Amino acid sequence: MTLGNFAFRVAKGLFTMEGDIKMTGAKGIWVFIESERDEIRKVSLETLCEARKLANGLNEELCALLLGDKVESLAELPPHYGADRVFLMQHESLSYHNVDAHLNVVANLVKENSPRILLFGSTPLAKELAPRLAAQLRVGLVTDAADVKIDASGKLVVRKPVYGGKAHATFACAPATPQMASVAPGFMDVKPPDASRKGEVVKLALVAGGKTNVEFIEFIKGDPRTVAITEAEMIVAVGRGLEKKENLSLIEELADKLGASIGGSRVAVDNGWVPAERQVGMTGKTVAPRLYIACGISGQYPHTVGMERSGTVMVINTDRNAPMFKLADIGVLGDVSQVVPAISKRLSEVIAPPKEKAQ
Repeated sequence: MTLGNFAFRVAKGLFTMEGDIKMTGAKGIWVFIESERDEIRKVSLETLCEARKLANGLNEELCALLLGDKVESLAELPPHYGADRVFLMQHESLSYHNVDAHLNVVANLVKENSPRILLFGSTPLAKELAPRLAAQLRVGLVTDAADVKIDASGKLVVRKPVYGGKAHATFACAPATPQMASVAPGFMDVKPPDASRKGEVVKLALVAGGKTNVEFIEFIKGDPRTVAITEAEMIVAVGRGLEKKENLSLIEELADKLGASIGGSRVAVDNGWVPAERQVGMTGKTVAPRLYIACGISGQYPHTVGMERSGTVMVINTDRNAPMFKLADIGVLGDVSQVVPAISKRLSEVIAPPKEKAQ
């Protein structure tokens, strides 16, 4: 039994339906693009690059759906990552985390244009929006995908972690359109942008704002120490080699100088040094920062599977045989309590404090 079929049969039992929505006539792949503070979210770019592969396989158009307030300056970017067309809609009601407004707009656009596949990056907004949209359209939804493919029959096939990351399951979407899935951050690559690639930008008027129960009051800038670790550009992670909680202040000082987030291994979480939501690995989060500094982490598979897609990896460890060194771009053989303060001191000498940046 596929998840899509299961969800569709449940829906038929709960709602009065005028008829099944079949794949006939549906065409094109859409990706919902999210932006925050004048930047497109990384997971949206990851999803867009992966969708380009699907579009090539189906020989269909790839469209980016860019909604927001004053986001026109971002409309030229999706084609650099593979989009053929950008649907652009701007309205103050589409700013920030207004799920009701987004739902009304996206539902109307989908009904009018009938895309074959609709993909989201798995973000706080998408985790609310996608299920509501699927229920309204009466189609299935697979969340937090690690991989998406098209099978021989043209169905969207999704692979995702289950049982806390201990296994993976594969789901085939039902032949109802749009076939929907959300993509978990960090599992897919962002291809280098091709600035020479152009796409059509279609400006749309607000279709139907509808009733909303959300009122925007204030935007609070994210602190690298508290921002979701899956969104972090730089991470300083700790493991058993930290030795004691008192040494965490050394890690915090380094993270502050870099503007980085703090993460940890399972041991760091079990010892109470790092909260569970900041654990990296098989039973924690999958991350793909530009810089990952592993402090006293041995590098066993349950941890490395969660960070192996990082850009530059720096490893600090006293054990020259630690598996973590196999992933290192920069390796330092030494004690965390001595090496980290030395790095922090040198950073103070050569760079200015990082500018505050919204996350």
